[in-house]
Amino acid sequence: MPFVSVIVPAYNSAATVVEAVESALAQTVPAGEIVVVDDGSLDATAAIVRERYPQVRLIEQANTGPAGARNAGVRQARGEWIAFLDADDIWVPGRLERQMDCLNQCPDAVMLCGGRREFGESVTLDPRPSCDRIAFREVTLDELARHNPIVTSTALVKRSAFDAVGGFDEQFRGPEDYDLWLRLAAQGRIFEMGEPLACYRHRPGSLSLDERRFLPQVRRVLDKAFGPGGALQGKSEWRHAALATQYQQASWMAFSRGARLPALRYLALAWAHNCRGPRRIVKPWLALLYRYAAGRPVTG
Repeated sequence: MPFVSVIVPAYNSAATVVEAVESALAQTVPAGEIVVVDDGSLDATAAIVRERYPQVRLIEQANTGPAGARNAGVRQARGEWIAFLDADDIWVPGRLERQMDCLNQCPDAVMLCGGRREFGESVTLDPRPSCDRIAFREVTLDELARHNPIVTSTALVKRSAFDAVGGFDEQFRGPEDYDLWLRLAAQGRIFEMGEPLACYRHRPGSLSLDERRFLPQVRRVLDKAFGPGGALQGKSEWRHAALATQYQQASWMAFSRGARLPALRYLALAWAHNCRGPRRIVKPWLALLYRYAAGRPVTG
């Protein structure tokens, strides 16, 4: 059984870190170690972990952001596989067991991931399937060029591959995971399991839900990926489809916070990029335009 290190970056996570750590400890196949990185928290995060979990390795450092905290944890980790868990998410109990089974079928994988559910939704895994019944698919660089389907708290990454691509790029805050997945997909194979492996907590004010902060960051990720030495260098025909997806997502974010005019502007930019490139993304463009213009809730 591979040695798995669990990396939990935590910043002001006193209210949620216990649930996260407990979900890692409750795995049906135990991890080799759990490493919590307190990233300069101003609350009692570090004290809670230190007092309640003597078996957990605690790293305390000045604030560097999620990328820096995860990198610090990986540097201290001993595992040949690295599993990531954000301090405000929780794992489904069979997460590691399912991924170990999947590795038997995907020995050349550099990364595995899976689906997620929101907190409050019921998550029940089917009885343990035989190895030949585990559902999974490959997440290709082609797909990642257009959008990021990977949930960080379900990611299981081969340590040697993580080190080979240089880990998380600490210049990014928000889409630092997207940048890493692109680089990993350019080096090896990524597989996504067709079942939820984690529960995700939406946080008010989250960077990933505010296009005013998130969009400039993800544009920088794409500039890096399509630039010299990037994971998508030489694939310029993919760029407009990538930008179309990002502007469409920005449109949804703007609409969700009640900013209808920016939502329409982003949607127009998404459509323009979609028309300019040879590769197209399939979206219900007219339905989205009607919903945004009429102020109707977005349900899909």
